Amino acid sequence: MLLQLLTLLFLSLLAQDNNLTATLTPANPTAHVGDAIALELWVVHPAGYRLLPPELGETWGAFEVWDLSPVTVTANGDGTETSQQTITVTLWEVGEFATPPLPLRVSTDAGEIVETTAVSTTLTIESVLVAGDSELRDIKPQAELPFPPVWPWYAGGGLVAVLVGWRVWRRVQRGKTAVSAPIDPRTPTQIIMDELSKVMIQDLPAAGRFKEQYTLVSDLLRRYLTDAHNFPAIDMTTAEVRAAIDKTGFRSDQRKALLGLLDMADWVKFTDMTPSVTAANEYPIRVLELIKATAPGEDRERML
Repeated sequence: MLLQLLTLLFLSLLAQDNNLTATLTPANPTAHVGDAIALELWVVHPAGYRLLPPELGETWGAFEVWDLSPVTVTANGDGTETSQQTITVTLWEVGEFATPPLPLRVSTDAGEIVETTAVSTTLTIESVLVAGDSELRDIKPQAELPFPPVWPWYAGGGLVAVLVGWRVWRRVQRGKTAVSAPIDPRTPTQIIMDELSKVMIQDLPAAGRFKEQYTLVSDLLRRYLTDAHNFPAIDMTTAEVRAAIDKTGFRSDQRKALLGLLDMADWVKFTDMTPSVTAANEYPIRVLELIKATAPGEDRERML
């Protein structure tokens, strides 16, 4: 127990940066192939700071990532807080494996992003087979199954023919009565700005619906990037947007603002922390300001 405490203290000192202390330890350092392994992430930070979810894909080094728990925050009583998150992984090979260093991002109480790293931790993966179990066992004979009756095939074929005929008839009838849909004269940028206005009118933060507010607004921001700038953010995670953000053509300050807005939404959507009503009301306004600053030329001229 003393050795484990000293190890954790050493790892904490290695990972300490910007008043942050990060440790990553397995709930059980020994597991079997295919077991769900819980890695406990602990980050000690000043009060008011918020840990952003780590950017992990389906695989992380040799590990397969299964789940990320919500972040929980506990006050330490000394002006600091501890954010805790469980990362569930598995391994499909036998041996000793070290987790890759885990880069972490923490939002300060002023909205700035500071970074630190949780250093590697080692796990031992054992086989599910019992040592020395090499006994050969008889193969079971092939099971004898009765030949299925033929009539269900005929019935199924008839049903398929009826369904196909009905679909063809419906398509013909729809073609006879179809009318051309009205063409929306608005540009993609105008459509997104109108949708943002609708969200703001709902006043969701006043009803405590913070996750819904940030989800709707961040989805509209991704739609704007996709529809107005041909940047497929609607199908990307925030990590993927960060990796490809140079393709937006935005200035460096605009790219930084965009990533900050997406990070802010992830913090509200994927943790149990609640923003203030003021911050939640300001979020769509900040998105609207970014859209106005980056709108395509034709839209920007209309806004002047």
